[in-house]
Amino acid sequence: MDDILKDMTNAKFAYFEYRRSFIVKGLPESMTPADPHLQIFDNYIRDTSIRLRSVREPQTNRWERMLQKQILESDGVLIRRGVFQIAISEDEHAVFRTLERREIRKNRYFYTLGRSQVKIDVFLGPLWGLNIANACFDDADDVGKFPVPKISSLEISDSEFFLGNNLVDKSLEDIRAEYGKLIGNR
Repeated sequence: MDDILKDMTNAKFAYFEYRRSFIVKGLPESMTPADPHLQIFDNYIRDTSIRLRSVREPQTNRWERMLQKQILESDGVLIRRGVFQIAISEDEHAVFRTLERREIRKNRYFYTLGRSQVKIDVFLGPLWGLNIANACFDDADDVGKFPVPKISSLEISDSEFFLGNNLVDKSLEDIRAEYGKLIGNR
């Protein structure tokens, strides 16, 4: 877990990835909420494409903080996501906290499916009940080779509705309505 937290802040200032995303019923049967995970606090700064992210590892109480900007590129088939981030200190975080008004909280769990690591985000607070699994890839060719997880109820890879900057202003009722619309269109 420590390596994952370190990778989030120190290893890359920018990265690009392809991603497949799924609404899932919950954690796989082999996992429990007490398993190792990260607590993520994403605060979306109004009228910008920037978020203030705080990540806590509950087992060690270690915190990492960063500013992130995300961009999306689409070729009409696949969406490629770029993330630019700057690690910030606790003092710098305190300055940006004054801008926080729109927060999403989630617990992130990790498991392996085939040869891919999958991140499962269990949303907390007003979005409790929403669980999203993400598998990320460096190469577009690997996207189609990834198997749909058995715990998946709907693939949402091409839906911008389920991106954090959109979810922050949604209610669970909004999510249920969008889910119903997407299920009806498939």
